Amino acid sequence: MLLGGVLDLEQVHWRKLLGDLDDTRKRDMGRALAQVTVVQGVGNTLSAQQLLMADRFYEGRRTAPVDVDPVLRDLSRVYGRPNGAVAHLEPDLIGEHHVVGIDRNATELLDGCVSWIASEPEAARSQRTRNLLTVLQRATHLVHGEAARRRACALIDHLVRHHLAVLSADLIAVILDTEGEALSLLTKAVPTLDEPALEKIDAALPLKSVALMELAASVAPRRTIARRETL
Repeated sequence: MLLGGVLDLEQVHWRKLLGDLDDTRKRDMGRALAQVTVVQGVGNTLSAQQLLMADRFYEGRRTAPVDVDPVLRDLSRVYGRPNGAVAHLEPDLIGEHHVVGIDRNATELLDGCVSWIASEPEAARSQRTRNLLTVLQRATHLVHGEAARRRACALIDHLVRHHLAVLSADLIAVILDTEGEALSLLTKAVPTLDEPALEKIDAALPLKSVALMELAASVAPRRTIARRETL
């Protein structure tokens, strides 16, 4: 596939700047780049360190900046910008394809990104969350191929089922702004959601929206049932 071929060329570029990478170093570079891409770049060294430390795949092994220093140096050598900033992988299609190409412990990577966003200044959180959701929403487009599309759908489903309390308002905004499978995945998940999650969705829904009519119609009776179950 063309997008996969472009990513192969990207890794050739890594080797030109970093030398030969063993499997561990290549894995760490790929995961770090996916993290930076899904949040659409970081502005300074401290943010980059905290983001890399948040990847739960490495839980218990990245507890201090020194633990991420080697991969951050590699990442900065290829994608670094002034003042310690690190850019995401562009153009968008390539970045999206790289993110959903992380086929081992990808949910842990996303869990870490959600946690990192929660530690950001409050004014920045919503845009960061929308960046993350937009990358995944666009990755459900068929241009990425069926296998990548399925992985993107699985990642969105994971976020819906595990992080909806903090994502709901931004998820609805991304659904309205960007075509993709998130609306279908959220609607299918409604019967399994608890009352607090349903309340969050209900609060995020606009008063009138033809596009979200089916979702709204599924949330209302489910909330009624959930409230009855708590009586």
